Amino acid sequence: GVLENLRLNFGADDVCVQVQILPRANFDMLLGRPFHCLMSATTDDFPDGLQNITLRDPNTGKEYKLPT
Repeated sequence: GVLENLRLNFGADDVCVQVQILPRANFDMLLGRPFHCLMSATTDDFPDGLQNITLRDPNTGKEYKLPT
């Protein structure tokens, strides 16, 4: 099914996203290309294997930097 306007919180403000629900999946949440485009997502990859993702809320302009 589909869940419209699900509010996700990345530590500061809620961000509304459109979600497709699967009865069984091998993951808790998969953020795909539409989410990455909406949030202007960028990743920072480091030699030690760590990675950060930066998300930008298109409505507020706020940035969220998260470890992956």
